[in-house]
Amino acid sequence: MSRAYLGAFVAVAIVATGAVDYVNQARRAGLAPGTLSPGDYIRTIPARFGDMKAAQAADQARRELRSVTIREHLPDAPDGWTRRDWGTKDAALLDNRYDIEKDSFVPDDMKNDPVLKALMKMDKAATAMADAEEVYVYERGEELIALRLERRSAKQAGGITGVGLQMVEANLNAMSGSEGYAMVGGVAFRENHGLFGVESDGRAFRVITGRIGKELTVTVRARASDESVMTLLSAINYDRLNAMLDHPVDGVGNDVKAIDPDVSRALAEAAIRAQDAATREAGRAAEAQLQTLAREISEDTTGLTALGAAIGILPDAEVEAEMQVPTADDAAAAESPAGLFGRLAGMFGGGSQEVAAEDAAQPEIKVNRLTKGSNCKKQGAVKRCVIGGN
Repeated sequence: MSRAYLGAFVAVAIVATGAVDYVNQARRAGLAPGTLSPGDYIRTIPARFGDMKAAQAADQARRELRSVTIREHLPDAPDGWTRRDWGTKDAALLDNRYDIEKDSFVPDDMKNDPVLKALMKMDKAATAMADAEEVYVYERGEELIALRLERRSAKQAGGITGVGLQMVEANLNAMSGSEGYAMVGGVAFRENHGLFGVESDGRAFRVITGRIGKELTVTVRARASDESVMTLLSAINYDRLNAMLDHPVDGVGNDVKAIDPDVSRALAEAAIRAQDAATREAGRAAEAQLQTLAREISEDTTGLTALGAAIGILPDAEVEAEMQVPTADDAAAAESPAGLFGRLAGMFGGGSQEVAAEDAAQPEIKVNRLTKGSNCKKQGAVKRCVIGGN
């Protein structure tokens, strides 16, 4: 390739790239292409270059923060406290962990099954590794507090797995009791009372959790006073934790001023109720999507929809949801442990009359059929609907 030809190619590429960038900047300024003056366009470059450098610096800082074991972002022991690793005695005092060997309901032949034993061994190994990487235990006299810092990817599981996980999370949330505990560093912490809100009644320790975005969760297991719990929560570097996130959360950081405990508790209560509402709404949307998928599978004679679901490709179907306001009886039915499995059984066939009756007690989701005037369109074997409309 000659130098002249190469130079011409580079020049054309630069002009083409510049033209695309110019159109993009005009669009961001709310102007039609051609109306953004050359001077105004040139003035966007330094700011964008600065933004790029700032994004690169934030990404580098995020990588460095994630390069260490995550529990190293938990605070050092306050004055008068000691900090150590999680141990066997801590599990007995701060965590009611299930042990199949101690479960008299499970028959001995099942306990001795080689496959099950191997799976339980793997599970215990994974739990021990998580304890070593995520937990520090703080101790002072008779007071004992375990702090756990967990991080999960901001990217949600895709395909039918992701849909199912959203439904499970929403159902567990609906069946669990909690109340606002405190706002610390801009993070809403809740005290968890377990399934149906009664698990904590016979528990000698307290469980308190706070979420930072969709990635980080701080869990407190404590046999200690509120003052001690707040001392440790206040010692966490929230600026550093927020900087770890792919999408940092506005309002989270150590510069957030401490407020009156009663106001703090009320703000935390409001925040966790908003979180719960979002979780349950996502669960309802996932359930509607699964209903759409079940219908598409039953209507698709090619089998491609079922194959796509098996490998994680779901129909890009948006459903129209008409939510009826639930009554108190509806809420009680929604918290039934059979709710999730009953609806799953009804969707894919084999549902009993009891399941149908239970479904009637759930907040109703109506999927718009392909009828005249509907918001649905048939595209090959897939029917797509949009939210909203009549």
